[in-house]
Amino acid sequence: MSLKTTLRNAPRQAARALLRTPLEVLLGAAAWIVIALAIEDLATDNTATRLAITTAIALPLVYGTSFLAASGTITRWIRWLIATTAIAAAGLYGFLLFDPDLTAERWRAATLIAASILALLAAPLASWQPNGPGRRALVYRFATRLTVRVAIVGLYAAALYAGLAAALAAVNGLFSLELPSRLYTHLAALVFALLPPWAIAAGLPALVAPPAPWGEITLRALRRTALLLLAPLIGIYLLIVYAYIVRILVTGEVPSNLISPVVLGAGALTLAATLLVEPLHGRDDAITLTRFVRTLPPLLLPLTGLALWAVLIRVGQYGWTEFRYLRVLAILLLGAFAIAGSWRLILRRLPPLTALPAIAAATLAIATIGPLSAPAVSLRSQETRLTTLLAEARGQHQPPTPDTLHTPDTPATPVTPDALAEITSRARYLRDHFGDDALRPFLASGSKLPTDRSAPALAAALGITEAVDDALPRIIHAALPEDAGIPGVTGGTVYLVAYQRLTLDTAGTRITLHPPAGPPLTAEIAPLANRIARATLDQVSEPLFTYDAPSHRPAITTRTTHAELPATEAALTLTGPDGRPRGQIVLQRLTIRVIADYATVTGWSGLLILSE
Repeated sequence: MSLKTTLRNAPRQAARALLRTPLEVLLGAAAWIVIALAIEDLATDNTATRLAITTAIALPLVYGTSFLAASGTITRWIRWLIATTAIAAAGLYGFLLFDPDLTAERWRAATLIAASILALLAAPLASWQPNGPGRRALVYRFATRLTVRVAIVGLYAAALYAGLAAALAAVNGLFSLELPSRLYTHLAALVFALLPPWAIAAGLPALVAPPAPWGEITLRALRRTALLLLAPLIGIYLLIVYAYIVRILVTGEVPSNLISPVVLGAGALTLAATLLVEPLHGRDDAITLTRFVRTLPPLLLPLTGLALWAVLIRVGQYGWTEFRYLRVLAILLLGAFAIAGSWRLILRRLPPLTALPAIAAATLAIATIGPLSAPAVSLRSQETRLTTLLAEARGQHQPPTPDTLHTPDTPATPVTPDALAEITSRARYLRDHFGDDALRPFLASGSKLPTDRSAPALAAALGITEAVDDALPRIIHAALPEDAGIPGVTGGTVYLVAYQRLTLDTAGTRITLHPPAGPPLTAEIAPLANRIARATLDQVSEPLFTYDAPSHRPAITTRTTHAELPATEAALTLTGPDGRPRGQIVLQRLTIRVIADYATVTGWSGLLILSE
């Protein structure tokens, strides 16, 4: 078809797509309009985010109903009923339940979107007829055609945006128009929000078209891709993991947390290879390749057990999180694929394919809704863990409920630095993932949620404090408060002074400065540094971690805290070699390193005032 014919037919095809799949096009148009309004500050970013979530969940489900109606599986009225119900349900979640500020809801939204896409891929199962193609052929044909369509539309949109943005920049530069930068954002919204749903919906007739034979060029490309790309990568991944298994058997060490991503990567490559070689089964030039792919599930089976073991070790140490939950779910799905593939290999049948999208969609749906969902399991696990940690810190042997953890007028409980870091980390996780209400039951009596989320503020709200370890270095950053008035400053010539290193001991050490002219001057700074160190002795500080190779865990090496530099003591007297006052240092910031009762000033800044 010529370019002229294509351009002439484009508006007609777009109109047909609008009439054939109006809801899909309207969802994309609504997303584009709201994004455009948000760019112009006529709609909030939250509204745009909520509509984007609604569209991403509803669009695959609505498109699935259009496919079923086009294939004659359901009637027009059932299609509209299911599609409007899907849009309404997605809208209720997006605008009433979804909270973009909570990490748990972002995980839930991402899982719902994935489940919706997998449900779309499973739609051909409902359109199967006894006298038509087999279920396996239906699912594979639909998935490949849809994937190709989405890839082509995505590449076209990216190329179109790049070309139009370059043209807009050229016009702006040549004609000195000084166009606002938000025009590029509007262009991106138009190209990536409105165009893809419309263009993908326009490909519906191709999805329901009868099967066509594979071209020889396509089959050759599939064979070479699987043989030269996927097969070597799968071999490398399997070799790495099996070599690591040998190391575990020899050394007896606990499997690393990194093993599960490697196993899941090998599983993803295996699924990709299974899909690629599907049309090659029975061809003489691909016998070895197809046999290799069919033997992969038995090789994956022991690896899924190892990956599951590695993740469950971390669950036992730190509790469930949404990420660990979904990783375990992915490993279990991969294990089910490996078991089914191994059994089908014994029966001399092709690897599992037909039910994969449906099973994965149903599993992800369970992971998003109800008491077994990832957010619900993570919330219960982290609440129990925080309850236990606080009970152990307070010396309580039975931690049944959070209410038993705080009593009126109970002083702050000193805990070890490691315990404080773990407790504040769990508390921050609950607050960030599930909101303020998830943390309120754990607050000490009379405490309120702090406005900031730092470890010291959370520890104070939870009624705990750090039991200072004298052997652990403390870094204290003392600074003058804003708008602080400094009394006792006399006149003279002012110089800016830079960082200078010095050491303080219990006997006191003087700081020595070398002014631009004249003899060196000294000031007694030890008393001020020691007073700040003593004043912050019971103050909760933030841990600084380094990776400890023997234990494979982060270890606290230093703690840091911020303190107030007293304005009344910020001006120190400078004396000359003869002991007479020659000026002052006005300190603005002071950095102190403290180990036990030994303090070292490692940095400072301020002003040098020399008397006239």
